[in-house]
Amino acid sequence: MACRCRSESVAVGAKWRQRARRRRRERARGSRAQSSVEMALLVPVVLLLLLVVLQAALVARDSVHLVRATSAAARAAMVHPSESTARDALAEVGAGLDVQGLSLSGGRDPGSLLTVSVVARPTRLPVVGVALSAVRLRESLTVRVEG
Repeated sequence: MACRCRSESVAVGAKWRQRARRRRRERARGSRAQSSVEMALLVPVVLLLLLVVLQAALVARDSVHLVRATSAAARAAMVHPSESTARDALAEVGAGLDVQGLSLSGGRDPGSLLTVSVVARPTRLPVVGVALSAVRLRESLTVRVEG
């Protein structure tokens, strides 16, 4: 009889090990599925965040470029105070900008102050650039007209 009990306990032990292996496999499958779901939820958020950071960098770049272009237009207008001269200098230096407007205000006589104002739209990325549809970059520079 002792032999029979031992064989029953071996069979019960084997069934227990088999069930434990099955549970481990099911848990592993569940954790893989959970990882896939987490990744599917996380990737779009990370990509959107990356696009927002890239859009902010593009706006900063356009702002610096606008300052350079406005400075070139003001230097040209300082020597020859006409809008066409300023527009030519702006087109030469600010080639990548989407310039919306250029205006000269103030005196055009030698020794008077002349203000050059430029308005441009920033570069927009396809997904997050929609939020910038109403944003305009503005820069003004006042110079003394040379005579």
